[in-house]
Amino acid sequence: MAAIPGRIKDEVVILGCHRDAWVTGGADPISGTVSLLEVVRGLGALIRQGWQPLRTILIASWDAEEHGLVGSTEFGEDFSEWIQAHAVSYINVDVSASGSRWNVAGSPSLAHLIKRSAQDVPHPTQANKTLWDARYDSGPYIGTQDAEFAQMWTRSNEVMNDSTVSLPPLGSGSDYTVFLQRLGIASSDQGFRYTPTDASYHYHSIYDSQTWQERYADPGFHRHVAVAKNLGLITLRLADSIVLPLNTTHYALELDSYVDTVEESAPDGDVLPKLDKLRRAISKLQKSSLKLDVEKEKAAKEFRKAIRRIARGRPGKYAIDRICNWIKVLLGYPPKDISELGRHVDRKHAWDIVGDFEQQSNTCKQRRRGPICDLIKAVARVRKVNQKLRLFEQGFLAEGGIKDREWYKHLGVAPGKYLGYGATTFPALFEAVVYDRNATLAKHETARLTKLIKALAKQLKA
Repeated sequence: MAAIPGRIKDEVVILGCHRDAWVTGGADPISGTVSLLEVVRGLGALIRQGWQPLRTILIASWDAEEHGLVGSTEFGEDFSEWIQAHAVSYINVDVSASGSRWNVAGSPSLAHLIKRSAQDVPHPTQANKTLWDARYDSGPYIGTQDAEFAQMWTRSNEVMNDSTVSLPPLGSGSDYTVFLQRLGIASSDQGFRYTPTDASYHYHSIYDSQTWQERYADPGFHRHVAVAKNLGLITLRLADSIVLPLNTTHYALELDSYVDTVEESAPDGDVLPKLDKLRRAISKLQKSSLKLDVEKEKAAKEFRKAIRRIARGRPGKYAIDRICNWIKVLLGYPPKDISELGRHVDRKHAWDIVGDFEQQSNTCKQRRRGPICDLIKAVARVRKVNQKLRLFEQGFLAEGGIKDREWYKHLGVAPGKYLGYGATTFPALFEAVVYDRNATLAKHETARLTKLIKALAKQLKA
């Protein structure tokens, strides 16, 4: 593991890929590791130019993923309190290239960030297109297909085409599992996957080799590069944005479709509980999130205004000296630290200096307000907003977890009980209705979800 210390010490972006393979692992995980190391190389180049991220970036190369996600899970369990107190998001890559089509899945709060970043990354092989367009790519080997399989493939793509922003939910099968489904950290995973018209991908076999990768999966490694660019861009935007680019409103709106799935999947009406209270709780969450969106804009605007107010005094030495001396007397910091504001009046340096002063913000209430107090107040407002955004995903965690699989704490999404890597939304409720067919249990799970979502709405309003 490696860390790049940020100016905000208690907010951390985690980026990871596993390094162990079943055999040679040309796609799984070598392609992902290659993209991850390219991101590391790019971050290193920025650091050599004097850059420092606003938030700390933690980079992980996990071991023993193929043995049951052991490395990441042990880390997550051992440092659960630290992760939940600091992690902003977990960005995973596993297989960068095993075919022609770019796939991405993740927490709904990351959907807009991921789409915007993918639209800023060029398509790996086609001019005038972006990585986002690669979601519809197919392989070069066209031939006769089994009719039933072709119909299934067409249906799955129709579902994707219906949504311009939404991401498929994450199930399991890679190292994001502990972060999302046990610790409640907004997570994502991406990479180019195989389609029916790609060369066969011999998953977890001796044929997943570097020769196969170079000849069939990604000749020229263009897809590796595209994934690295997107991973790097997402990481930078999470690390350097003043207000975290997490969209709770999109998440809250997605919850309606989760309820729809339960209703549509119910085997009979006798098992299905009344879901009107759950829907009303979701509606309250949506309204609270919309209000948070307004506060996000106001907090960012106030922060920029406070920075500009200090910057206006920078050209005049007298104004700078007045501010520096005022802070020195007020807060007792040596001139060397205070002068940083005069020399580097930008958002990062200001945050760095104010971070030291924030503990003493009560002093501003006792004396005449000034530009530094305005900045301290603006920083505190932004931090409060970011805290709500960061903790949103954790609002779906329930201590009792999911019936028969108590290790999974997330009641919003989990690996499907019989789906392998596939995801089930509102898993505890879905399984009570569809698999257990237990009306009493379904009613209990509905009440649990309703309570969680009401608490989450209240948390956003606080």
